[in-house]
Amino acid sequence: MTRTNFYSGGGLDRAELLRRDPAWITLAIRTGRLRLVPVWRNHNLISNPEAPRPLFLDSLDQMERLLASGHEPFLLGHREEVTFAALDLSQYDDPSDVTVIEALGEANFEDLRRVGPLLDRWEGSLLAYARGLCWWHQRHGYCGVCGSPTRSENAGHQRR
Repeated sequence: MTRTNFYSGGGLDRAELLRRDPAWITLAIRTGRLRLVPVWRNHNLISNPEAPRPLFLDSLDQMERLLASGHEPFLLGHREEVTFAALDLSQYDDPSDVTVIEALGEANFEDLRRVGPLLDRWEGSLLAYARGLCWWHQRHGYCGVCGSPTRSENAGHQRR
């Protein structure tokens, strides 16, 4: 019996060379080509759990408010002229504390294992990637050798 991996085959260009250029990420924000993939405590933002669709934050106003309040996006890559970045909101006790999320109405943060098989494969792999990258940042805030705080570099793909 063959098992389907619902989180593979995303077709996302991870933009290895471009992620080193902060101006490129800023340009993606300013031109409206950036979609933020919100993650809250390893859960993804989903519209309707019965017929799930991932929700991305794409309003320039939404992004500017979140980024101005100290949230750091982690670049995931791009696909078809659209750039995707994960945004970890786990520091909030309740995701509805984020005013941008409140405005999205019926959306809820759902465990990807619950809705993943119902999503398009590329969407499932994108959400799994965002969730994994946010988890990695949460667990590596300090150096494993000396205990010093680390900081994110290369649009979230390296910690120093």
